[in-house]
Amino acid sequence: MPTLRALSLFDETERLFVGMEQIERLLERLRAEEPRRAVIASIPVLAQELMPQVARRWLDTPGAERLAVTTRDAGGVMAMAASRRAEVGLMNPAQRVPSLRSFLIARPRALCALPLGHPLAARATIRPADLHGQPYIGISRHEGQQTIIDRLLEDEGVRPIEVAECPLITGATGMATAGVGITFTDAFAARPFLSRGLILRDFAPAVTFEYRAIWSEGMSSQFDRTAFLRLLGECAEAILSETPPEGVTRLS
Repeated sequence: MPTLRALSLFDETERLFVGMEQIERLLERLRAEEPRRAVIASIPVLAQELMPQVARRWLDTPGAERLAVTTRDAGGVMAMAASRRAEVGLMNPAQRVPSLRSFLIARPRALCALPLGHPLAARATIRPADLHGQPYIGISRHEGQQTIIDRLLEDEGVRPIEVAECPLITGATGMATAGVGITFTDAFAARPFLSRGLILRDFAPAVTFEYRAIWSEGMSSQFDRTAFLRLLGECAEAILSETPPEGVTRLS
C-alpha cells in the first residue's frame, strides 16, 4: 500500500509526465505546421453552454487559433491560469490571487429548479420559508454558490432537508428534473433541461451567481485575449437575453 509520501511523489511525477506529453504534442504540431492552439480551462457549465457559441464565432475569424477546451473545477481552472497552462480560465469567482486578472462574463439570477408536478410550482415566486422541510439538493459550497444560499436560509431560520449534494450545478439541476429535490440553478445550467420537464421559478430575495474569465497578468502571447473576452461577454449576454421560461421574469 502506498504511503502518503508515495502518493505525493506519484502526483508530482504524473504532472511532469503530462507536461512532457504536452510538449511532445506541441513539437508534432510544429513539425506538421499546424495552427497554434489556445488552451481554455473552464468549469463544466460554461464549457457546455457558453463555449460552443463562443467557439463557433471565434473560428469564423480568419487566422484564429484553434481552441483546446479542457474542463476542471474552479480550483483546477485557477491553477491552470496561474501556472500559465491556459490562455484564459472560465470559473465562478473565488479568492483573489494577486497575479491573476479577471473579466466579468455574466451575473445570472439564481432560480429555483423544481421537477414537473411539484406543489411549489403553483407559486409565482418562491421565498425562503417555502423551502423549509423540503427535499433539497445542495450545490457547490467550495465555489461559494451554496454558501450564499446557506447564509440567506440561516438568516430566515429555514432548514430544507438536504438529500443530496452535487457541486456540479448542471448535475444538481438534472437531479431536480428527475424529482430528487429542489435546487438552485441559473440560465446556463438550466438550458439543457427545459425540454425535459424542468420547472423554474423566481426566488425572492434576489440572489445572483457570478462567472468570470481569469488569466495570468504577466502572460504574453499572440492570442487575442481582448477579442476573446469580448466574444465571451456577447455570447453570455445573448443567452441571458433569451425569452425566459414560464414562471421566470428575467434571467439576469
